[in-house]
Amino acid sequence: MTTRRPVESFSFPVEKIKEGYYTDAYFMRSEEILNGDNYHPRVLMQVFARDHVVVCGTDEVIALIRQCAFHPVSYTHLTLPTILLV
Repeated sequence: MTTRRPVESFSFPVEKIKEGYYTDAYFMRSEEILNGDNYHPRVLMQVFARDHVVVCGTDEVIALIRQCAFHPVSYTHLTLPTILLV
């Protein structure tokens, strides 16, 4: 796939997500501490597989972050890097 599905093609309960409705209390507390210290680290997620796999849902994840992040402007550059197939 060479093109991403547009963010607008997904519908998420944005306000509930931002309120933490679907989030474990541990993550909400972590966010509170980091924001209280004005600390906003960048994170990198890596996925490793032992066997051949099919990665699904990447467009949904990108759309979810772009729509539900507290500072969505910061994530306009979010892309799915090239996946190395071995």
